[in-house]
Amino acid sequence: MGWLVLLPTAAVWFVVSKRVRLRRGAAAVSVAVMLLAAIAGCGFAYTFAGRWFAAVVDWVGQILANITGEAAIASGIAIAFTLLLLLTAIADIACDRRADRAAQVSAFLMPVMLALVVGGSLGASGGGAVQSVTNQVSSFVGQMGGA
Repeated sequence: MGWLVLLPTAAVWFVVSKRVRLRRGAAAVSVAVMLLAAIAGCGFAYTFAGRWFAAVVDWVGQILANITGEAAIASGIAIAFTLLLLLTAIADIACDRRADRAAQVSAFLMPVMLALVVGGSLGASGGGAVQSVTNQVSSFVGQMGGA
């Protein structure tokens, strides 16, 4: 199923990013290219290659967790890599106002990393963490309003 999304979207993504060279509407083309890259990444996440990429990142995290003795590093590596991809895309677009190769690759790999973070070891405790943060923030906002 992932290949049915990945291949046609990647073909359109390639054509749009390589063949369309407009001075006018460059921002619209950059947005379209980033959306196509993210959609292709969603298809990639459901292929064996996407699962393999996520397994490699998880494997590196497990090795570092075993070396350091901290189990949380395994989740931290996936989160750190996800944030690195996000910062790479932001920095690339902020530098020249175009979605260049680095931003496109970051948008392509982001769904795989998000699936790893949500479905990995954080998946079981993620709902509890979200509920805890929500309760703390609502308590804080309530205290600010009552003071």
